[in-house]
Amino acid sequence: MFSIIKEIIKWGSFLFVLYIFWLILTIVNPDMRFVLLPFVIIFLIFNFPRALFKLISDKYKKFKESQKSSEENIGDIEDIEEIEEVYEEYSAIEEVIFKSFIVISIVFSVLIIYIFYENLEIERQISLSNFEDAGISLSQDPIQIKNKEKHEFVIKSNNIDFKIKPLARYKIAGIVVVKNSLLYFDAAKDISPIDIGLVWGDLARPEVYKRMSFYSNFRLMTYSFQSGFSYNRDYILTHSSHNHIIYADNKVKRQIENLKKHNKVILEGYLVEVTSTKLSGPWTSSLRRDDHLLNSGRGCEIFYVEKVVSM
Repeated sequence: MFSIIKEIIKWGSFLFVLYIFWLILTIVNPDMRFVLLPFVIIFLIFNFPRALFKLISDKYKKFKESQKSSEENIGDIEDIEEIEEVYEEYSAIEEVIFKSFIVISIVFSVLIIYIFYENLEIERQISLSNFEDAGISLSQDPIQIKNKEKHEFVIKSNNIDFKIKPLARYKIAGIVVVKNSLLYFDAAKDISPIDIGLVWGDLARPEVYKRMSFYSNFRLMTYSFQSGFSYNRDYILTHSSHNHIIYADNKVKRQIENLKKHNKVILEGYLVEVTSTKLSGPWTSSLRRDDHLLNSGRGCEIFYVEKVVSM
């Protein structure tokens, strides 16, 4: 009985460590909640026969000790010794498999975390404590962190309630390349009356963006460029964004309206999801810079802007 309890404590402790690791992963990214599932399944497959052999071996070991002096139980003893030999062989193999499993699990976990990290919707993770002070320039990608502190709220516009769900803190520095407020027939124009296109990185250099033309129509941004342009489509997609702006207050509204083409600006606020009876369904912001309408169904940022800084 003591050996069984010892085994339960041993493997229970191991599973508990796996569970803590799983909790940490799910905090980092909820999509990682299934990462450890195959490891646990393999662990149970390996250890169920081991535990079964252990119980059988212990049982027959006690039986052998109690019957050791009896010649009539020679056959039983031989069976016991055969079982013990099998158990010892299995234990040696199991020990190798288990150590290999641990090494493979660690390597595979690191690989999975790396893959998830490379594809995280949240591109740059910084702590909330230094978000406000985090510097940003035209050469940098936008700063984005998962929202943890701001709750849903409602904005009323033209007697229509729009529920705003903050998804991520967001700060971007860019060059204004297009503005569009001609949204007369758009269902969301009451909450987001203007679209702004921004570029950063190499696209923010005058000799680059002046060789490009950007267009904003029907909530979509398109572009063209002159012949001999040296930047490919992927770079343009990952260094430009089309922002559907929601004003936090009248000050932000005035500042946004006063922006001109080729102005340098920093915008700060939240990427959000908007729901309303006027909308056909949730209007959800992109949380990546490499997506577009064809590969994700959405490629624009729905941006609740709280702060505007001219550069």
